[in-house]
Amino acid sequence: MEHLNTPSAVSSVKTIDFGPFLDGSDKQGVAKAILDSFKSMGFIYLVNHGLDKVKITSMFEWVRFDMFVLISYHLKSHTVRKTLFTTDGSQAAGASPSFWGSS
Repeated sequence: MEHLNTPSAVSSVKTIDFGPFLDGSDKQGVAKAILDSFKSMGFIYLVNHGLDKVKITSMFEWVRFDMFVLISYHLKSHTVRKTLFTTDGSQAAGASPSFWGSS
């Protein structure tokens, strides 16, 4: 079964062809390959999944936005500010605002 657990060019992340799942020719094999890869590596590279490039790009944009919101929220929290600034309010070394994308 060539489509299962073929090493990709990206380290040891497994490339899994989702086509046989979608067309019904090997649903069990593809499902097992996905489960095994998640158990052993935690990641997969899924090909022939049917999602178009526009949809994929949109999903990555949402992930970037979510990360920005999450980081922004945590930068406002006392816990993170405490690690970025000294107790007298002066800036700690390596915590320049430009690093975090603000001026």
